[in-house]
Amino acid sequence: GDAPIEPTYDPHCGSLHLISNGCEPVAVISADKLREYDDGPAETAAIAEALMNDARMGKYVIAQEAWDCIWEELIQHKKGPITIAVRP
Repeated sequence: GDAPIEPTYDPHCGSLHLISNGCEPVAVISADKLREYDDGPAETAAIAEALMNDARMGKYVIAQEAWDCIWEELIQHKKGPITIAVRP
């Protein structure tokens, strides 16, 4: 309900020191927008760009020319894994 939420800090970022470059956000991603036909391709691009700009992940991101095709196959043609949105 209306109870205050106490701020917390992920221990992986702080005391455990498991995240090498700290835990500053690099992008805000919306799962809802990802599934919308109007916003989905742009949200897909935002995810890919955030990963491309990371020195550790950038080399594993597929070519930009494939991003829209991947989104269309997964979202429009529902060729991805079964989710709550497509479950009978």
